[in-house]
Amino acid sequence: MRYLIIECAQCGNDFKTDRKRKYCDPKCRDKASKSKRPDRHKQDPWHNKTCGYCANNFSTQDNRSRYCSKSCHLRHIHGWTQSKELLPYNPSFVNDMQTLRSLMDESAKRHRVKKRRDSRGPIRKAFEDGDMPALLDALKADSKVTPGGCWEWQRQSSREGYGRVTIGKKWHATHRLAALARYGQPESEPVVHHVCANRLCCNPEHLQPVSQRENMAEMLERNYYLKRIAELEAALSEVDPTNSALTGYTLTA
Repeated sequence: MRYLIIECAQCGNDFKTDRKRKYCDPKCRDKASKSKRPDRHKQDPWHNKTCGYCANNFSTQDNRSRYCSKSCHLRHIHGWTQSKELLPYNPSFVNDMQTLRSLMDESAKRHRVKKRRDSRGPIRKAFEDGDMPALLDALKADSKVTPGGCWEWQRQSSREGYGRVTIGKKWHATHRLAALARYGQPESEPVVHHVCANRLCCNPEHLQPVSQRENMAEMLERNYYLKRIAELEAALSEVDPTNSALTGYTLTA
């Protein structure tokens, strides 16, 4: 490595370095900086001023200060002086934080507070406000009423075929919401049984709170009968394909 011998620009001593430098150490550098700008390290002078709120005299090193304390500044910017005349200064008021907060609340009330627009949908609004009749009306508005009286949900559905809706950041089953609105059954409690066997239906008249065992038994029984009917229809179609019993019906699980 190549070293350079350089003379310090402040003390005049020679020093060894591997790069270009003007001073041998930081002390010499600081001395040179102070000698070039002597006013930089001087303390700011004190200024005698009059407070713009309480009219008391005070001393400060900041020439931009207009108030003797932060409380005078706050009272002035919040408009607590109703006229151009200065209010009488009370030193105990500065330390009374409770009075200061009440005055700040009164100042906030003077400003017109714009009411935020409620951007919630009808289902979320009714659910969060606990308005159960409005919740049923909102569910029916987004459903299609079939001739059999089912309220078939027309929006999103789960992989299992049940209707669902997002409230906030959580998914809710529509038939559970209908049961909550009609029977007051919490969503965490099992089970809500579809009497109509239509999973998209959210008509509370077609829902029945049952136990898990009863729900499974009804489902197995229904599936057995549907399977048995399908076997009988297949056998009948082989014997008599034009039989009137084979037309006009559709089996749904």
